[in-house]
Amino acid sequence: MSGQKKDQKGSMIDWYMAKLDKENFEKKANAEKIFGDIIKNQEINEVSIKLFTDGYYRNAVLDAMVQLEMIVKRQAKRPTDDQGRELSGCSLMRKRK
Repeated sequence: MSGQKKDQKGSMIDWYMAKLDKENFEKKANAEKIFGDIIKNQEINEVSIKLFTDGYYRNAVLDAMVQLEMIVKRQAKRPTDDQGRELSGCSLMRKRK
């Protein structure tokens, strides 16, 4: 391959990679905005936004739900069942005072 064709191919690849980087940046920025508009709790936002914007949606949701449960436990002062075991999951969320 001649030097000129190599340079053209290299510059085309550079242009394409720059375009992909710009598109990825725009997608991430848009994802962060959407996420921030939906998730208002700062603690949940902190544990899951990076995963979400990087495209790890399952992990983002799982980490958000784990954080939500921790928040509920803290605010409910760690409720226990009749045997004294700390509640979690559905039993925690269904617990009434």
